[in-house]
Amino acid sequence: MSAGFPDQVRQLHSMSYHNPGSLPDGAVLVVGSGASGAQIAEELVTSGRRTFLCLSRHRRVPRRLLGRDITNWLADLGLMDRSRADWVGGRMPPTVLVTGVDGGHDLDLRDLGERGVTLLGSLRGVTGDFVDFADDAEQILAAADTMYDELVRQCYQHAGLVAPSNAGAIRPEPPPLRSSISLSASGISSVIWATGYDFDFDWLHAPVLDESGEPVQRRGISRAAGLYFLGLHWMVTFKSGTFMGIGDDADHVTDHLADLVCSYRGGNPDAVGTEAAARSRDE
Repeated sequence: MSAGFPDQVRQLHSMSYHNPGSLPDGAVLVVGSGASGAQIAEELVTSGRRTFLCLSRHRRVPRRLLGRDITNWLADLGLMDRSRADWVGGRMPPTVLVTGVDGGHDLDLRDLGERGVTLLGSLRGVTGDFVDFADDAEQILAAADTMYDELVRQCYQHAGLVAPSNAGAIRPEPPPLRSSISLSASGISSVIWATGYDFDFDWLHAPVLDESGEPVQRRGISRAAGLYFLGLHWMVTFKSGTFMGIGDDADHVTDHLADLVCSYRGGNPDAVGTEAAARSRDE
């Protein structure tokens, strides 16, 4: 869709965004409301920029609850240990909205709307000066509200408490439905594509990638002897791509390496694999 925007509108991916001052004067259209898109939209509106945000699926969470960070709650509830296979129909959960600005705070798109961000539905296309959107803005926000409420109730239940009736955020009126906007009339001079990331393994010259460019591996062990992976998003579980979870996957890989070393030396992997694995991890 980027090809449909006029040449005078500057376009960049979220990875190339630095701060509001690095953009041309004028309003900004942010496409995608994951963590990056929401954080950028918040920074833009806080700086005084007129900001438009095309919504996408997202999971709203409290940054802190009952004095604890949301990451700790996700771990305690077992959500960090879920794998792709645990999600019904293979439909993965949407991205979690978090921010570390000012020590971290709740990131709520409805709140951004109250602060001046124009919330729009999913981007559908660009025709000349007009950008078209789906009428799904309220549907996306309502789904995020439901996930928020469910998570809060789970946290209170895990703590042996009853969630207060007002645990969820107050829901203001739905954003006004806008099926299209004029770039020139809205003063939009920049578009930021907060559309996520794909793997880039162009530097890896080994027959271990599938057609989409993702590594073919099982718990980090590839089909190429001596080549292993760690830290991939959803490699084994949700926490595989985080500092919190990489250790568990590393243990599996080092156990595998230790067993290989033992077998090369003519030993019995079943008998000494644990000792070798511990020594390998220490080294």
